[in-house]
Amino acid sequence: MILSDAERQLTEALKTARGQRFGSLLKQTYALLGPRLTNSAREIKQQTGKLTPTDVGGLALQFSLCLKHTFDFLEDDRVLPSGTYDRLKDRGLKAKEVFKAVAVRSQAIEDTEYWEGGKP
Repeated sequence: MILSDAERQLTEALKTARGQRFGSLLKQTYALLGPRLTNSAREIKQQTGKLTPTDVGGLALQFSLCLKHTFDFLEDDRVLPSGTYDRLKDRGLKAKEVFKAVAVRSQAIEDTEYWEGGKP
């Protein structure tokens, strides 16, 4: 997923915004990226039958969003049940661990592609 410069600036501004500015930027981000994020999540869910925290973390990285906002968007669009993030957080979910799992999965995919490509 490649974000335009305007989309990337918006997501970066969202990460440090507070108060009313945060609310405004969140609405803009949702309007701009929400449909693509939701479609990507639904595709994953359709292909695999589920959407794991690692999948959501991968989407967060693709769309340059924090993990919580990504969960919030997906809950708002009913891709995930309402309260999923809070339940996972209560059970010990940590963004750092999710992103670590995304990195491990990405490396495993790269390794598989490398060896299946016939390269030594």
